[in-house]
This record gives sequence, structure tokens and C-alpha cells, in this order.
Amino acid sequence: MDSHDLYEVIRAAMDPDEKRKAWDQHCANASAIPVPEGVLEIPKPKSYSLPCDQRMYAELAVSRAMKLGDALVPKCAELTGVTPEAVLMSVSEVEAMLTAMVEEGDLDGGDGPDDESAELKVAVNRLPDVLKLTFTLPTETYTQAAKETAVKLRGAGFTEQGMRNGWTTLSDRSYAGGTLGLRLLLSTKGAGDDGVAFTDDSCVPFVAVLATAESAAAEAGLVECWETRKTKAARADFAQRMAALRAKVPTPEGATTLA
Repeated sequence: MDSHDLYEVIRAAMDPDEKRKAWDQHCANASAIPVPEGVLEIPKPKSYSLPCDQRMYAELAVSRAMKLGDALVPKCAELTGVTPEAVLMSVSEVEAMLTAMVEEGDLDGGDGPDDESAELKVAVNRLPDVLKLTFTLPTETYTQAAKETAVKLRGAGFTEQGMRNGWTTLSDRSYAGGTLGLRLLLSTKGAGDDGVAFTDDSCVPFVAVLATAESAAAEAGLVECWETRKTKAARADFAQRMAALRAKVPTPEGATTLA
């Protein structure tokens, strides 16, 4: 009997011995099938959240970032004397990031890796790139201006979740890892009610990029190149292409010492 016939016996037979015999035969049939080399090492998703849930959380992240950007741009302009440009990721881009985060990592700690709602609740607050504020500073005085701007932002009551000096360091983060400039990963405190009861809206993340005009102009190309590292065809020369793009942008004097 094939697997379906055995399953029907296991499901419908009244005789327990007949069920057991069918089960043993089913297991024997499965054991006789050779397992291709390496197949058991294929990574399994950590979470099985539904695509509709991921889309909903992505829309929430973009909606919150849009509202936050409207408030942060004038606040940061008054604070630093430089009006930042606010850039939002698309819902589809955020959805792809959320999917990767919940499938590749266990984010919810003690709640267990199979609690999809907990995974997404945590992931939605770990996406600073959804809202990017770019402060374009003069190349000639960049290092001093970046230091002063960073001090003002860090003293404004935001929570600093991390930083990267893109003039010297690539990142293993899944997005924008090859970009330039001093990048502060910040979040608001007491951001306000986002109207959704099942998420933590006490802090909403964003990234502040202290850039030159040249590094800001190169940002899109660097992000595009960075994302190609995931494809087999582009992986072979990825490092060389990334280095060539970064080398086209002049590094301001002293920028490599920023922290």
C-alpha cells in the first residue's frame, strides 16, 4: 500500500493491531527513502507568521514613521540648525525586512519561537531604516559639524540604540550596510499612542544620517549594491563593486575618527 492507503487505515481502522501494523509499514516506507546529502542542514524558518500579518505590521511601521517624520523634521531643524530630509521606506520594502527578521531569528525571548504575534511585535520596533533623516553637512567642515550635530541629537532625549561610522565600517545589518556617513540609530521616548493596542508605541526607531552632499547622493546606489550580496550571480564581485562605489565619494578630513 502507498502512503495514502496506509494513512486511511491508520485513520479509519477500528482494530488497534491493524492501525499499528499500518503505522509500522508507513514508517518503514519512509525510512527506505534516501535523504539527499545536506538536506537536513537547510535552515528552517523560526516563525510561520502569515503574509497578511506581515503586511499589516509593515503598514503600521510606515504609518508610524510617517507621523513621526512630520514631528521630527521641524524639531531636529530647530535643535541642530540643519533641516533634515525625511525618507520613508515603502510598505513592500518593510514587509520584506519583517519577513526576513521573523524567519531567521527568535526575537521574542521567553515567549517561544513559534509565537508569531510576539515575533512581529518585537520586529516592528527594530526597523530604524523605515524612517531616515539625512542631515547634509558641508564637506569642508564636515567632521566638526557632524560632532556638534551628534551631540545635539544625543542630548535631545532620544534613546541611542547604536551607531555606525560608515566612513570606515560596513555593517552586517540586513539593510543599508554599505552606506557612508555617521549613522545614529535612535528611537523616540513616549512617541504617543499609534492607535494600535497590540504593539509597543512607547518608542519608535529611526536613523539619523550625518552626510555630505556627495555621500547622500551615493546612498541609493550603495543600498542597491549592498542588496545584491544576497544573489549568487552578483556575490562573486560584490566586494569589489562596493569598494569602487565607496571610493568615488571623498572622505572628509577627520571623518574616520567620528564615534
